[in-house]
Amino acid sequence: MIALSNSKLPPIDVGRTVILRVPDVDRGRLALRNVLAVVLNINDSGLYQLGTKDGTLQSLYCRNEFTLADSDFIDISSVPSTSVSLRSTSRLASGSKQALYSVIANDIASTKNPHVEPRQ
Repeated sequence: MIALSNSKLPPIDVGRTVILRVPDVDRGRLALRNVLAVVLNINDSGLYQLGTKDGTLQSLYCRNEFTLADSDFIDISSVPSTSVSLRSTSRLASGSKQALYSVIANDIASTKNPHVEPRQ
């Protein structure tokens, strides 16, 4: 079974750019469906550590969770050392202001009615 999986999905070298699909649960309405990432490291279990231009992704990924990109768009040296989630990377890459909008809406609601507590 593992040999069949390895033949269909060959390993990807460190430094190659991959396309990582963002699950619908983690994706906002305006966020991107895919994120470009670069392979930073492969551990002994065959799990991949990926990085984006926003930072290193917190989770480790299996080979079947991403595909190889046609070109190398991201270099390892351009990945900051900060740790980010896939959800925040997707939101930042899209340029979405969804989180900012909810903060502003809470501020407006609390100024209109001083007895209403803003949501956290």
